[in-house]
Amino acid sequence: MSRQDETGQAGSIFHVRLRSSANGGAVTGDWYVRPTAERKFTEWIGTYGSLDHVVIQLIEETDAGQETVLKTWTKERGEVVGAL
Repeated sequence: MSRQDETGQAGSIFHVRLRSSANGGAVTGDWYVRPTAERKFTEWIGTYGSLDHVVIQLIEETDAGQETVLKTWTKERGEVVGAL
């Protein structure tokens, strides 16, 4: 995936990642615009957030490839800032 946003500028990619178990696979959506990724994070909580063992994360990946977890959701804890 190119690290250029729709304006051609290099920048972060925002991922929304859903895991259904600690060692299971993940479904990930990728966006260049943080508000869009945050909206999808909220939508995924509405769709999948009540399921047992589901973890939904909003992650920022810098153009250097470093990932930072911005928000995490679990049924048991709700939304927390950062990683669990």
